[in-house]
Amino acid sequence: MFSDSSSTQIDVTSYWHEAKPSREVGTQAGPTGAQHVAAQTASNAEAASQAGGPECELGCVRVEGDDLDVSSELLGAEVDEPGLLGFLRRVEVPMCRELQKAASSRAFARIMDSKLSSMKQGDLQLLHTLRFRMAEQQGLAITGLGWSASGSVIAVAFGQYSRETTQTRSLIPSVDNSGWEAKPSFLCTWNLHRPRMDPDSPDLTLEAPGSLTCLACHPEKSAIIAAGAYNGDVFVWETNRDGDMLAGQSCGQSYGHEEPIHQIRGDLPVGITALSFFAEDPTMFVAGTEGGHVLKCSLKGGPPVLAPGLPSSVLLRGPALLAYDPLCGPVYAAHCSPFHRNIALCAGADPDLRVYSLLQPRPLRRLPCPSYVFSAAWSPVRPLLCAAATAQGDLVFFNIVSQSTMPVLHVRGCTEGLALYQLLWSPGDGRLLVTGGAAGRVSVWNLLGSLAESGGRAAMAELDHLAAESN
Repeated sequence: MFSDSSSTQIDVTSYWHEAKPSREVGTQAGPTGAQHVAAQTASNAEAASQAGGPECELGCVRVEGDDLDVSSELLGAEVDEPGLLGFLRRVEVPMCRELQKAASSRAFARIMDSKLSSMKQGDLQLLHTLRFRMAEQQGLAITGLGWSASGSVIAVAFGQYSRETTQTRSLIPSVDNSGWEAKPSFLCTWNLHRPRMDPDSPDLTLEAPGSLTCLACHPEKSAIIAAGAYNGDVFVWETNRDGDMLAGQSCGQSYGHEEPIHQIRGDLPVGITALSFFAEDPTMFVAGTEGGHVLKCSLKGGPPVLAPGLPSSVLLRGPALLAYDPLCGPVYAAHCSPFHRNIALCAGADPDLRVYSLLQPRPLRRLPCPSYVFSAAWSPVRPLLCAAATAQGDLVFFNIVSQSTMPVLHVRGCTEGLALYQLLWSPGDGRLLVTGGAAGRVSVWNLLGSLAESGGRAAMAELDHLAAESN
């Protein structure tokens, strides 16, 4: 049985509140010595060679005309034209055969792979962070990015995207329906080549009459910008106009869009969420859908179909020509290779970047990403390099023919870990890359080293070899 007992009280003194003893120590490193050394070659030499049969003579051809008469005494003996012609006929077939072999050679593939694999964090430099304070204060995200045709102006659409990225929620950057009408949207532009460009103050700010979800710049006229809205409206601005810059608006048409526009290039009745046209054939394109389907389509389509509720003058066509292995969720990004007509890139709710041959249903490559991919694009200068922006703010670069499926470069595109919705290479030399997302800021990245170098013939040969692979 238990009974009460009295004992002497014991106190345990706590020392963790007391200050810890410390001591300051300093060190000083001596100056680093440096020495410059120059070298100069003492002499140089030149050499030349001429291929041909023993009957060929080296020399020059007499050229005569109304105003030109070059003497053979000055230029040397005349060329043995029959012998030269015979030589060219003999070497034509083997030379063409060797050129074809060189075009498909993979002799330098290991070198190209090692160059891409040797990328480092210093190859990607954050050049600017563009902000619009009013949009940040209202919690607006980057819903669209565009480069002008000249490559000097960045256009940015500020709208409302849901920051939910869990698999149990809708993965399409959805809209906060309770606040669409309460908060305005904005279209802003920055000219990166403008002297004293202010990253915190746009050169042009336009308040949009609808809630913007995407935008695109005109491919030739830098002043024209088009944007799509949540309610299905399409707006066109001419930024070089005086006064009202809104040049056109599609609202009020009974046969217009009635659903949110996710990409300004096109929208089809099957829930298109991503779209990219072929570089060589502007009538062909790859489309991704809400259900994860990847489709090869044509603007020529099939026979016209009269849809209920539309006027007889509006005819719809079935554009799909071929279906590929689908993703497990919505397709957010599709981009046809600018270097090969049968290679395309797709990504979305699957945490993979897929490289498709448009001649086969199954993907040629599946490159794992840190999380869901909201935007992906090919490099405009490196045929084997692509970049992706993820739902956790990661910016990753892949070499699609590398033996490893890991990214060749992985940086934190958003320090808060919020989703990156937009990624866009600059046109032309591709030395600039812009990203934007839920944080409401645009990051302008400067590409250096291997990221900005041209791939050359060896990379094109590797891409041709990849396209020829069969599943």
